Amino acid sequence: MSARSIVIVGAGNSAGYLVRTLVANNLGHKTLLIGDEDVAPYERPALTKGFLHAEGPPRLPGFHTCVGGGGERQTLEWYAEHDVALKLSTRVT
Repeated sequence: MSARSIVIVGAGNSAGYLVRTLVANNLGHKTLLIGDEDVAPYERPALTKGFLHAEGPPRLPGFHTCVGGGGERQTLEWYAEHDVALKLSTRVT
């Protein structure tokens, strides 16, 4: 992994949106995202709505950040294509 000058600690939904903005500004190659889960950021509200509104199956479009905002699905491949380094399953203390 090359040196990264932008380090994001915490891989929640807002971190995914921040990475999307950095990529749009050609800064993906400088970005390292660290998260304690073993998956890339995803939209947690979709999970909550699916639980709270059990009358029908939830619309869960792959659990990837930015799907609800009309952006690209930020899969692991998306991060790799945009040269964003991910360090998942890592807790920062």
